[in-house]
Amino acid sequence: MNILLRIASYTLKFKLYLILGYICTVGAVISYLLIPELLGGIVDRIDPNSTNESIYKSLNLTFLLIILFSLGCTRGAFSYGQNYFGEALSFKVSKVLRDQLYDKTQKLDFYFHDKTHTGEMMSRVIVDIEGMRMFIPMGIVRSPYVSLMFFGSITLLLIKNFELAIYACSFLVLSGFLAARMRLKLRQIWLKVQEKNAELNALLQENLNGIKVVKAFYAESHQINKFSNTNEEFKELNINVENFRAITMTTVLFAYWATLALILAIGGLKVINTEMSIGDLTSFMFYMQLLAMPVRMIGWLLNTSTRGSTCGKRIFEILDTKPQIANPPNANTNFYKMKGEILFKNVSHQFPDAKSESVKEVNLSIKKHQSISITGEAGSGKSTLVQLLLRFYDPSDGAIYIDGKNIKDINLGILRKNIGYVHQDVFIFNETFKNNISYGNPDASMDKIIEAAQIAQIHEYINSLPDKYNSLISENGANLSGGQKQRLSIARTLLLDPPILILDDSTSSVDASTEKDIQKAINKLISGRTVITIAHKLNNFQQSSNIAVMNKGEITEYGSHDHLINLNGIYKNIYELQTTN
Repeated sequence: MNILLRIASYTLKFKLYLILGYICTVGAVISYLLIPELLGGIVDRIDPNSTNESIYKSLNLTFLLIILFSLGCTRGAFSYGQNYFGEALSFKVSKVLRDQLYDKTQKLDFYFHDKTHTGEMMSRVIVDIEGMRMFIPMGIVRSPYVSLMFFGSITLLLIKNFELAIYACSFLVLSGFLAARMRLKLRQIWLKVQEKNAELNALLQENLNGIKVVKAFYAESHQINKFSNTNEEFKELNINVENFRAITMTTVLFAYWATLALILAIGGLKVINTEMSIGDLTSFMFYMQLLAMPVRMIGWLLNTSTRGSTCGKRIFEILDTKPQIANPPNANTNFYKMKGEILFKNVSHQFPDAKSESVKEVNLSIKKHQSISITGEAGSGKSTLVQLLLRFYDPSDGAIYIDGKNIKDINLGILRKNIGYVHQDVFIFNETFKNNISYGNPDASMDKIIEAAQIAQIHEYINSLPDKYNSLISENGANLSGGQKQRLSIARTLLLDPPILILDDSTSSVDASTEKDIQKAINKLISGRTVITIAHKLNNFQQSSNIAVMNKGEITEYGSHDHLINLNGIYKNIYELQTTN
């Protein structure tokens, strides 16, 4: 389906605004086209030497002026309606598309998010939606205005004087050729502009997120130069767009004024030779002015339609993307608590474009309320394994079962509500403490929120703040320490009360004292749950009945602490290294 037609289909959701916009468009055109005819009649009425025997000769001059004033007011009212309904329609459509785009980004899986830069998505949601929106009032609502004004002016010019009308239309050939050339060229340039704009947004977003690293390495100058260079390229592309458009429109206007001078010369001779009245020449010249208006607007129409098509293509690329991780059809959507028995059966996984598998033929059985730990070198596949359990990704081979049911047959919402995930990189929302803790359970009572905060040992800190649980947290928890953010994450998971818990290196970035406090909170959190702990520090495995050691995506060792020590393998090497240190 053509991209512009697809954008236009969204306007049908707001038919009243579209219809009213078109009614105002037709009204504006009719009132506009009547004005030159009336002006010509008034000139003939005023001219005592006019030989034009028209109806205007018999009408009162004051009455004609009142009609002219009324037509001007009517045209103004219809133009206002055209602008209002066109702009209102565009904002309504952009709101729908922006909601759909945001909704789609929430539902797309990590296969998409891993390869798509945040700044790129921000550009599509904000900049591309705005580029598409600008096409609606000009390209959809006003395109009939351009067509009606164009063909209406030509028709009336032919009626007024056929010979002069032929001269008047001569510059349209040049205008048509330039318009076609302009559309092809602008489409290429606008695509580069939107891509460069997305790159600029990505740079800005990346810099702001990593501002502490930038300052720590005193790399402000490097970042400034990097941004400035991209910004310079963005500026040049925009200048190229405007330069090309200006050259094209200037050429069109030059042709128009040259044609107008020719018509005035020929028409003037006709008036002198009494072949034409001065009133008819006046009307003809005003119709020429009206003809110039849609010709100029064709340039704007091409500009907005080309940009709208380019932006629409980038928007619909996202909307048409099919997630690889999706809810199974006909799955039960009624929430229920799982028991927590987990089975990994011959599970393998390979990331797109990766040369080797991240997880290889893993077989692992975890009983209800059992606590196991997973360790291994960085990049050995530990985090990927538990992310397969959450269905952030799907296995390329094998299957994962919870309570004997393949997780691909379980509704994603139910699956993830049954699994608490405490990650090493805690993300805190720019919200209140209350809203952050209740994020997974927004209907939780205040008593439950406080209870979760007390168990996670963050309650005393929150209670010391002026607004307590209604205190606002800075972006990504900038006003909190690493330990406070981790405890807040634990409180958030506690309130969810999941039967399965994943602790992914949750104490790796805190000091020994804070780690001890967090471990106390974790010990309360794991009670009565199936727990998978991922860590490099072996002292975090105290509560684990068994330990799995991963190497290059495989579980190479599995068993109790004593059993693994006796194997004299990877685990013993890690243990001796840490105890020696």
